Amino acid sequence: MMRADYRTSHTGPDKGEQYSDIFQSSRWLRYVMQRESKELVDLTKRWCVHRSAYLDFACGTARILKLLGPVFATAMGVDISSSMLGVARRSCTYPLIEGDVTSDPEILGTRRFDLITAFRFFPNAQPDLRRDVMRELVAHLAPDGTLIFNNHLNATSSLIRAHEVLRRAVAWTPMHHDEVKAKEAGLPSVFGHGMFSAGLLAKALTDYVGVGNLCRYRVPFTK
Repeated sequence: MMRADYRTSHTGPDKGEQYSDIFQSSRWLRYVMQRESKELVDLTKRWCVHRSAYLDFACGTARILKLLGPVFATAMGVDISSSMLGVARRSCTYPLIEGDVTSDPEILGTRRFDLITAFRFFPNAQPDLRRDVMRELVAHLAPDGTLIFNNHLNATSSLIRAHEVLRRAVAWTPMHHDEVKAKEAGLPSVFGHGMFSAGLLAKALTDYVGVGNLCRYRVPFTK
């Protein structure tokens, strides 16, 4: 069975509102964002020597763009979903562009960015889309630019649930595959194992640069 194109996963007319409501109502996601925000700001200030231009790819409702935008002289976001951008425009003052950078080179033109972020995208997208997007983003990085992306997998992903069920013989952790148990523990849903997500990201990178060309790969894990 052919996998659905991730491009269409967030394009529904109500997706933006649904996505925003989930983040506003979930204490767990607010906590994760709080921890994530501090790490992101610290990483940006540590790694980005130049802070002229910043792009948030697949910016969605602009959570990351609003966080890191003030660190740079200019900042912008791009997303394929009009409903997600509609929510973003209510509180984001940075330029927001709707479109698919893999099919329309004019969206980014000749711009170069000192930092590009891509959150909740790469592990969820199909392999050909990951390769196309990675190729496009790298082409728009400044010479000393930095690309930051996370290892988030959608909690309801069938891949995550199948993997976690298969892991039961090694470590029985119901919160990874049992929706009821996860919610009883105060979580919004099941969640994926960090090393599995890290492995998927490593595969996406080696597919693009080649196994022999990846010299260093670091993944921090936090509670």
